[in-house]
Amino acid sequence: MAKPQDATTLDSYKAELNPDNTASLIQAARLSARDLLDTGEILFTLKRFPHSMLFSTLAIEESSKQVILLSILCAPNERQRFAAWKSYRNHMAKTQGSNKAIESQIRVNFPKLSREQASKIGSSGPTPKQLERNKQLSVYSDGLDNLGECACHYPAASDWRELAWERLCEAQSLVHSLRDRTPKELRIFQKHFKQRSDTDNPHVVLTKLKDELLENGCIQEGWWDTILQDVQYELDQSGPMQSESES
Repeated sequence: MAKPQDATTLDSYKAELNPDNTASLIQAARLSARDLLDTGEILFTLKRFPHSMLFSTLAIEESSKQVILLSILCAPNERQRFAAWKSYRNHMAKTQGSNKAIESQIRVNFPKLSREQASKIGSSGPTPKQLERNKQLSVYSDGLDNLGECACHYPAASDWRELAWERLCEAQSLVHSLRDRTPKELRIFQKHFKQRSDTDNPHVVLTKLKDELLENGCIQEGWWDTILQDVQYELDQSGPMQSESES
C-alpha cells in the first residue's frame, strides 16, 4: 500500500493487473467507500446536508470500482484495458451503472417484487450527469442562468435535506453489499473470461464460472441467482441465441 507521501509523487498505474494486486485494490475500494459513507452519515446527523450529499455521492463512485477492477483484470486486449482504467478514474463513468446496481440490490433483498417494479425504482434514480452537477453545486458557489438573468448560488442557502437523504440511502445500499475478493477467486474469474469468445453464450459462460466459484467455496449457493436470471432475461429480450446444449 502506497504511503500518503508516496502517493502524491507516483503516476497512475495503467498496465495489466494480476489477481494479487487486484484483490488489494478491491479491498482498498471497499474500505475507502466505507470511510466516505461514514463521513456522509456523520455530516447528515450534524445537518450538514450539502456536504453529506457530496460524501455519499463519492461513496457511490468508489463502490463501483470493484466491478471496473474485474473488467481490467479480465480485459482481453490493451484497448479495453485502457478504457477500463479511464473509467476507473472518471467520475461520471463510475456512476454509469449505479441505478442498475441498486435495482439488483432491490431484487436480492425484496424477492417478492417483480422485475418491472424493481426496474422502475432503479430507473428513477439520478443520471451520472445529475450526480456530478449536484455534487458541484453542493460545495461550490456559482452564477446560474435564471431566464437570462444571473442568479447567485450559495450552497448553504439551498435546501439539500431530501437530496442528501436519497444519496445517503443509495450509498448505504451499494457500499454495504461490497465484499473483498481473494486472489484464488480472481484467478477463476480471469481464467473463464480469458477463455471466452464473443460468440459464446453469456449465460453459459457465467453459469460455468458460478459453478467453479461455488465448488471452490468462493461464493454461497444463491448469490448468483439474480445475476443469471438478468442475463437470461436480456438474452430472451434480444432474440434467439445459441442454446446451452449447443454450447
